[in-house]
Amino acid sequence: TGPIPEELGALSNLEQLLLGENDLTGSIPTSFGDLENLRVLTLRENRLDGCVPEGLRDVGSNDLDDLNLPFCDVLLESLSISPGELVQSFDPYRTDYTALASETRVTVTAVNEHSATLKFLDRNDREIADADAALDGHQVNLRTGLTVIKVGLTSQDGQSVNSYTVAVHRVPSAPSIESVVSGDRELRVSWTAPDETGGSDIVAYDLRYVQTAADEVEESDWTVVENVWTSVAGGDFQHVVTGLTGSTQYDLQVRALNRSGGGAWSDTATQSTESSVCVTGGAATDAANTGLISDCETLLDARDILAGTRLLNWSADTSLAEWDGITLDGTPRRVVQLSLYGKVLNGTLPAELGKLTSLQRLYLNHNELVGTIPGELGEMLNLTQLYLHRNRLTGEIPEQLGNLSNLEWLSLYGNDLTGEIPTDLADLTNLKRLYLNHNELSGEIPSELGRMTNLTHLFLHRNDLNGEIPVGLAGMTNLVWLSLYSNELTGGIPRELADLTKLKRLYLHANPLGGTIPPELGEMSSLTHLVLLRSELTGEIPAELGQLENLEWLALYDNELTGHIPGELGDLAKLNRLYLHVNQLEGAIPSELGKLTALTNLWLSNNRLSGDIPAELGGLDNLVRWRLSGGNLFTGCVPAGLAAVTNNDMAALGLDICP
Repeated sequence: TGPIPEELGALSNLEQLLLGENDLTGSIPTSFGDLENLRVLTLRENRLDGCVPEGLRDVGSNDLDDLNLPFCDVLLESLSISPGELVQSFDPYRTDYTALASETRVTVTAVNEHSATLKFLDRNDREIADADAALDGHQVNLRTGLTVIKVGLTSQDGQSVNSYTVAVHRVPSAPSIESVVSGDRELRVSWTAPDETGGSDIVAYDLRYVQTAADEVEESDWTVVENVWTSVAGGDFQHVVTGLTGSTQYDLQVRALNRSGGGAWSDTATQSTESSVCVTGGAATDAANTGLISDCETLLDARDILAGTRLLNWSADTSLAEWDGITLDGTPRRVVQLSLYGKVLNGTLPAELGKLTSLQRLYLNHNELVGTIPGELGEMLNLTQLYLHRNRLTGEIPEQLGNLSNLEWLSLYGNDLTGEIPTDLADLTNLKRLYLNHNELSGEIPSELGRMTNLTHLFLHRNDLNGEIPVGLAGMTNLVWLSLYSNELTGGIPRELADLTKLKRLYLHANPLGGTIPPELGEMSSLTHLVLLRSELTGEIPAELGQLENLEWLALYDNELTGHIPGELGDLAKLNRLYLHVNQLEGAIPSELGKLTALTNLWLSNNRLSGDIPAELGGLDNLVRWRLSGGNLFTGCVPAGLAAVTNNDMAALGLDICP
């Protein structure tokens, strides 16, 4: 499997190279063209693409014809069908094409500087017409169904021969739009079938529309409505386009489809919808600002769905600037923020919100919203912050949220969301904070999330996630907080997490991880909190943890750790809390722990420790709580400074205070 190594081309004495019948992918290395002694080559039955290096054409025994790949020396610069179009963009290394043509007579144009032949074949591979090598405008009358065009090219030196095949399908010509009738945020479009077919072989019609603009409209700007065919009395066809913006002019086109594909779009018809209630009522006073009118109508549609039994003051006769939670900005003005957090809304999330294409911030957190998150929210491409946390939302996280390329903050925590984490979220390369905690998410953590290199906070705790912690998370090079606790994660702690050099807080506790603590974690110099409690960890505490110069919390309790407490932990000058209780640690308490002058909590109980309690512990002036009993067998006495700490378990030790 995998690509063929380029380095094989350095085998200058190679005579036979047999790589056939595998599952190799990628292109044939260009270095193979330098194998001058090669006399036998097999590459068949792989999944190779690209082109064949020129030098391989001289190999005496080869199976290059079986690969159906062109030679790398480009013979054809362009190929076009007129009137009509290639379904695939022209690529000189692609040999097979499909084209759609809506008229009976098409012209084939191939541009090159080499000798060539061109043949027209019918669906049974019988030749329709011959053509010479000029290639300056060859034409053919299309038969019903399929016509195959074959273009063969030979290089000027006669050493290279490439061939290209174009399967041309005849599709319907354009229908004619007869009328467009205005309605309230809708347009009724009527059209007739293409003249030359009478609709006999048409299986469907598509309609597309776009707001009329002075600038050139891109293909991607159109909204396409598929299969709008509705036959009415008199043989006409019509469709009502709904969900439009009032007081707005639209361009409309229709096309017919047969089994070969879609034909040409009709001439453009232009019509305006009726005046919007947002304009006549005064909510949006600028009739030319169609974007704001659309925002107004969208919010009116969403109002009762979102509010439930609560009330919002959104009304057509109230200025948008005075609506609850609405912020307007930009030139021309648009709705850029919708902030209704803590309003006790108990409706559902309206899919209509996806039409707020200029919205940058959506704050609906701390409400009582129910139902699912609509995938249409993924259409708000300007959104930078999406807060839906602390509601009662259910269902899965829609994969369409991965389309929000400008999103920086996604907060869905504190709901009842289920299903797996969509891998599409990995496409949110600008995301800085991802909060999915406190839900009921299941499945594995997608390793693809590691592509989110701008992420600083990843909160997935308190879910039902399983599987291993993906090594790919080490790609989040800007991460400062990783919280995966209280799941069902297994497979140990990946040592690759040590690559997260900016990480400050690592919470992996309350997972059945198993395995040992990787000593590489001692390289995470920015770490302030390392919390690995209740994780079924075994083995010894790595002495390397003593290198974590910024560590403030070290919580390793309730595991199955063995061995001695490393004296190197005494180098953690900023350590505030040390929790090592409920393990199987043995030996004496290292006197180096007396250097932890910032320590407030020391918990070493329920282990197998023994020996004297170091006198140095009595000098921990900031200590407010300590636990040393339960399974430990200490001798000697309790240092006076330690005994002075009121919150302790000294009575259970049965030792006197040192004089």
